[in-house]
Amino acid sequence: MEIILGGDDFSAELAAEYGYVNRVFPDDELDDFVDAFARRIAGFSKAGIAGAKKFVDEATAIPAGDYAAAMAAFRRTAMRPENADHLRSLFDRGLQQPQGIELDLGKHVAERL
Repeated sequence: MEIILGGDDFSAELAAEYGYVNRVFPDDELDDFVDAFARRIAGFSKAGIAGAKKFVDEATAIPAGDYAAAMAAFRRTAMRPENADHLRSLFDRGLQQPQGIELDLGKHVAERL
Protein backbone atom coordinates (compact mmCIF):
# COMPACT_ATOMS: atom_id res chain seq x y z
CA MET A 1 0.00 0.00 0.00
CA GLU A 2 2.96 2.32 0.64
CA ILE A 3 4.00 1.95 -2.97
CA ILE A 4 0.55 2.07 -4.56
CA LEU A 5 -1.00 4.83 -2.48
CA GLY A 6 2.10 6.77 -1.48
CA GLY A 7 3.30 7.39 -5.03
CA ASP A 8 6.78 8.12 -3.74
CA ASP A 9 10.15 7.67 -5.41
CA PHE A 10 12.59 5.21 -3.87
CA SER A 11 16.36 5.22 -3.58
CA ALA A 12 18.27 2.46 -5.32
CA GLU A 13 19.02 0.83 -1.97
CA LEU A 14 15.35 0.75 -0.95
CA ALA A 15 14.36 -0.53 -4.41
CA ALA A 16 16.82 -3.40 -3.87
CA GLU A 17 15.34 -4.14 -0.44
CA TYR A 18 11.85 -4.24 -1.97
CA GLY A 19 13.04 -6.56 -4.74
CA TYR A 20 12.53 -4.07 -7.59
CA VAL A 21 16.15 -4.42 -8.65
CA ASN A 22 18.50 -7.31 -8.06
CA ARG A 23 21.51 -5.19 -7.07
CA VAL A 24 22.80 -1.65 -6.73
CA PHE A 25 26.18 -0.30 -7.85
CA PRO A 26 28.06 2.86 -6.97
CA ASP A 27 28.24 5.15 -10.03
CA ASP A 28 31.95 4.54 -10.51
CA GLU A 29 31.45 0.74 -10.79
CA LEU A 30 28.38 0.57 -13.04
CA ASP A 31 30.05 1.07 -16.44
CA ASP A 32 32.62 -1.68 -15.83
CA PHE A 33 29.94 -4.12 -14.69
CA VAL A 34 27.67 -3.40 -17.65
CA ASP A 35 30.56 -3.73 -20.10
CA ALA A 36 31.69 -7.08 -18.67
CA PHE A 37 28.12 -8.38 -18.49
CA ALA A 38 27.33 -7.37 -22.09
CA ARG A 39 30.54 -9.02 -23.32
CA ARG A 40 29.65 -12.22 -21.45
CA ILE A 41 26.16 -12.34 -22.95
CA ALA A 42 27.60 -11.61 -26.42
CA GLY A 43 29.55 -14.87 -26.11
CA PHE A 44 26.42 -16.98 -25.64
CA SER A 45 24.38 -18.67 -28.35
CA LYS A 46 22.01 -16.22 -30.05
CA ALA A 47 19.28 -18.89 -30.07
CA GLY A 48 19.74 -19.46 -26.35
CA ILE A 49 19.52 -15.75 -25.58
CA ALA A 50 16.45 -15.34 -27.80
CA GLY A 51 14.77 -18.32 -26.12
CA ALA A 52 15.46 -16.97 -22.64
CA LYS A 53 14.17 -13.50 -23.57
CA LYS A 54 11.01 -15.00 -25.09
CA PHE A 55 10.39 -17.06 -21.96
CA VAL A 56 10.79 -14.03 -19.68
CA ASP A 57 8.57 -11.87 -21.93
CA GLU A 58 5.80 -14.46 -21.88
CA ALA A 59 6.10 -15.14 -18.15
CA THR A 60 5.98 -11.47 -17.19
CA ALA A 61 3.51 -10.09 -19.72
CA ILE A 62 0.59 -8.15 -18.28
CA PRO A 63 -2.63 -9.53 -19.78
CA ALA A 64 -4.17 -6.91 -22.08
CA GLY A 65 -7.41 -6.96 -20.09
CA ASP A 66 -5.56 -6.23 -16.84
CA TYR A 67 -3.65 -3.32 -18.34
CA ALA A 68 -6.77 -1.80 -19.85
CA ALA A 69 -8.66 -2.14 -16.56
CA ALA A 70 -5.80 -0.52 -14.61
CA MET A 71 -5.60 2.41 -17.02
CA ALA A 72 -9.39 2.85 -16.89
CA ALA A 73 -9.28 2.96 -13.07
CA PHE A 74 -6.46 5.51 -13.20
CA ARG A 75 -8.38 7.72 -15.61
CA ARG A 76 -11.56 7.50 -13.51
CA THR A 77 -9.69 8.95 -10.53
CA ALA A 78 -6.97 11.17 -12.03
CA MET A 79 -9.16 12.78 -14.66
CA ARG A 80 -12.03 13.80 -12.39
CA PRO A 81 -13.08 17.44 -12.87
CA GLU A 82 -12.01 18.39 -9.34
CA ASN A 83 -8.44 17.32 -10.21
CA ALA A 84 -8.15 19.51 -13.33
CA ASP A 85 -6.42 22.45 -11.61
CA HIS A 86 -3.97 20.16 -9.84
CA LEU A 87 -3.16 18.27 -13.04
CA ARG A 88 -2.63 21.54 -14.92
CA SER A 89 -0.31 22.70 -12.10
CA LEU A 90 1.72 19.49 -12.41
CA PHE A 91 2.16 20.01 -16.15
CA ASP A 92 3.08 23.67 -15.58
CA ARG A 93 5.81 22.51 -13.17
CA GLY A 94 7.30 19.96 -15.57
CA LEU A 95 5.19 16.80 -15.54
CA GLN A 96 6.37 14.45 -18.34
CA GLN A 97 9.50 16.53 -18.90
CA PRO A 98 13.03 15.22 -18.30
CA GLN A 99 13.70 17.88 -15.66
CA GLY A 100 11.45 19.57 -13.14
CA ILE A 101 9.05 17.62 -10.99
CA GLU A 102 9.72 14.28 -12.68
CA LEU A 103 12.92 14.11 -10.62
CA ASP A 104 10.88 13.92 -7.39
CA LEU A 105 7.41 13.17 -8.67
CA GLY A 106 6.01 11.42 -5.61
CA LYS A 107 6.52 14.52 -3.49
CA HIS A 108 5.05 16.90 -6.06
CA VAL A 109 1.97 14.85 -6.86
CA ALA A 110 0.91 15.17 -3.23
CA GLU A 111 1.39 18.95 -3.19
CA ARG A 112 -1.77 20.91 -3.79
CA LEU A 113 -0.85 24.44 -4.87
